[in-house]
Amino acid sequence: MQTTAERRQGARRALPGWGLLGAALGTAAGLGLMYISALLLINGKLPEDAAGYAVTASVFCGATLGGAAAAKARGRGEAEAGLICGVLLAALIALASLIIPGGNLFTAAFVRYALSAAAGGLFGGTLCVKRGGGRRKSRRHR
Repeated sequence: MQTTAERRQGARRALPGWGLLGAALGTAAGLGLMYISALLLINGKLPEDAAGYAVTASVFCGATLGGAAAAKARGRGEAEAGLICGVLLAALIALASLIIPGGNLFTAAFVRYALSAAAGGLFGGTLCVKRGGGRRKSRRHR
């Protein structure tokens, strides 16, 4: 039988598991949604002015899915898990913008994508919060 300290230590060691799972799933979902929005832009279903909004929405939705997956995998501290997953996704976006030739971190678009990744991860984590039922008041029968 495990003690409370051993359980806490095991949960701390599991960060790479649930954190990377959520970030990878969020990245894959975001890229899939960006691909779909690119197809819609090419076919003329979306106006060209909506390209930036489509990317921001794709990042947010992908981070939401990744944050929810991380929160479910962790099992407790759902909002924290979602936020950590969103921050990891924002770090991946920063790394990608540094690797791409001509990429720049200091743009308004990067800040928008990083904030939408963090907010999406937090939103996905809070979607998985287990609500505790309120205390039921016993009624006195007269």
